[in-house]
Amino acid sequence: MRILVLADELPYPLSHGQRLRIFNYVRSLSGRHHFDLLCLDDRPLPEPLERLFGRIEILPREDPARGGRRGWWKSLSLEEMVPEDGRVTERLEGLLAEIDYDLIWMTGERVIPSVPFGRVPVLMDLVDDVVLTLLREAKSQVPMRRRLQALKRAFMHYRFERRYYGQGDACLVVAEPDAEMFGRICPWVPVRVVKNGVDAEYFAPHGQEPEDPVLVFEGNMSFPPNVDAVRYFVNRVLPRIRERVPKALFRVVGKDPAEEVRALQGPGVEVTGFVEDLRPYLRGGAVFVSPLRKGAGIKNKILQAWAMGRPVVGTRLSFGGLQVREGRNAVVADGPQEMTEAVVRLLRAPEERAALGRGGRETVVEHYTWEQKARELEALMLETAAKHGERSAYA
Repeated sequence: MRILVLADELPYPLSHGQRLRIFNYVRSLSGRHHFDLLCLDDRPLPEPLERLFGRIEILPREDPARGGRRGWWKSLSLEEMVPEDGRVTERLEGLLAEIDYDLIWMTGERVIPSVPFGRVPVLMDLVDDVVLTLLREAKSQVPMRRRLQALKRAFMHYRFERRYYGQGDACLVVAEPDAEMFGRICPWVPVRVVKNGVDAEYFAPHGQEPEDPVLVFEGNMSFPPNVDAVRYFVNRVLPRIRERVPKALFRVVGKDPAEEVRALQGPGVEVTGFVEDLRPYLRGGAVFVSPLRKGAGIKNKILQAWAMGRPVVGTRLSFGGLQVREGRNAVVADGPQEMTEAVVRLLRAPEERAALGRGGRETVVEHYTWEQKARELEALMLETAAKHGERSAYA
């Protein structure tokens, strides 16, 4: 097949889930299918992408004539929420007139108003369902003002998904709760779960168990669910751990730490900011902790820690959509005291840590390599292209 990837940014560097998905799936499937790329971005083309795609076209991210999205949530207009970018629409028309694509693989809200639904089979890659994320956020907010803001944003995204994602031939998400939510919003659109993978060769165990009681969390540290997670851990869990393991150190690894995260730096807490190579930090952690309380989708941080054979303690939400075997590849701990007990126990039990690490590594090798997941995506792409035009139009 010849497939056009339509995205709202260049899928590199591999700093978050959407980029990881595009890069690794295209890398895994490029030997059997031809991929072109049309995207928005202001950065120069990274060299690794030149080897993956045939034709690459990049449009500047912002058109001054369009204005921005600042304050879109203050209105109820979908056109203000995500205005159609005429440049993307025009370039898409040109490409479709020139090339007979078998499928458009669309990912990213900023480009979706330009998608020519009906002309070419369109696979909509929602990744995580934002409505689900916002409803979870609304439940967790104490100030009524924030709760109402989250509910209003959820309502806007509900309308957005019905208008745009509801026109696609099929929708792709990373976890079952996201599929269930999307199925309620657009029940006429087939939705399929294809979970993320991990590069098990790159994220490989090094075989030496850390001696220091270092706890590691990793992620984009300006992302609100990650900010909430580390603040919660430092304020509610870490003091209890350090009462029993005084030398315990919580290392927060990831780019763009928010001001609230940087303020946590101090005794027992290290905030690294961006790192070129995540692996030494994962290797140096006796326990990987994931105290997430918000968000949706599948957590790449868990897959990477598992791949490197690190024992993982996390909230139930952290493991959403993953094959968890309690006590064999992970420890699930939701409350502050429960998480404290689990972490302290593992810090004092190197054999249990090693066993959990082996279980996590086995889970990745059996179920979560990119090559395995790419075969699932390929089957969905072929099915979507074959069934184009069969789905009844939504009235």
